[in-house]
Amino acid sequence: MSLLPLQGLQSIRSLRGKLGRQYRALVCDPHRGVTALMCQELSRSGTHVTALISGGDDHHNAQSFCMLHGAKGVLTGRPAAVMNQLEDNSFDLVIDTQGGQVAYDAAKRILKDGGRYVPPATCDAIMLTSQNHHNGPT
Repeated sequence: MSLLPLQGLQSIRSLRGKLGRQYRALVCDPHRGVTALMCQELSRSGTHVTALISGGDDHHNAQSFCMLHGAKGVLTGRPAAVMNQLEDNSFDLVIDTQGGQVAYDAAKRILKDGGRYVPPATCDAIMLTSQNHHNGPT
């Protein structure tokens, strides 16, 4: 439980300047972990959040959690493939948890001028920091 403030603080830092009613965000995997916190914060600020999740056996539960965390809509599929189907310049913020050049290129295309891309390394760094803190010294 003590890790929640640490994760929340780092999540907020990565969202600076992209909160508010006039913004649209695409968040990958906001049904779990740090991206769930990011989705909640964006939603609380009035940002229109669209979730992007993969399909699979747990799809219904994942979709329910996304909506619970504040997403206004949920898209399903591989991130790069889904992003390639979206309109150019349609989001102010893309939070990617998958990575890869194809996903990055797709995210760049759907970002508005001045939009922000939060790469998987940022989400991984937040999770790694939290895991190291949780595990303690070895």
